[in-house]
Amino acid sequence: MAEQTADRGEPQETRAELERRAWELRVTHCWKTQAIADELGVSRSTVCRMLRQENERLAREFRDQREALRVEQTEQHMAIAEQALTAWQRSLQAAETTTVTGGRAAVSRGGDLVPLPDQVVQQRREQTGDAALLGKALEALAAIRALWGLDAPKRQDITTAGEPVKAYIGIDLDAV
Repeated sequence: MAEQTADRGEPQETRAELERRAWELRVTHCWKTQAIADELGVSRSTVCRMLRQENERLAREFRDQREALRVEQTEQHMAIAEQALTAWQRSLQAAETTTVTGGRAAVSRGGDLVPLPDQVVQQRREQTGDAALLGKALEALAAIRALWGLDAPKRQDITTAGEPVKAYIGIDLDAV
């Protein structure tokens, strides 16, 4: 039982602490409302009010956290989409390679070894782009749409054994 103060008859614990304790006893330990009231030294109706207020506080907190998480995940998916699109743009550019062969030598007419200059070969190859990168960007953008519920509802045909389902609303089929 919570200790009472001599001057006002209120528990020493603060209201918020009592609400949290009531919530803990209810949710974690599955206590009934009357048992919580007896433990905290308050009326059953006070426990109901405390549980309702704590539930509302937690619901607000969860909504705020959900929105913050949605924004955070949106930013992460945007970064992925931007990186994938940047890589896609790079994959469209021509590939240039330079091959340098050094240490070459030839034998002169006099039989001496004569060093040759390095051989440099440059190649340019046109690219068509890496479609997988574009797919990753589109996946990230689709994830953003899903996070915010921006996708249009998908039509689904419900059938049983290949036949459409018939719904009879307001008709007593036993009377027919």
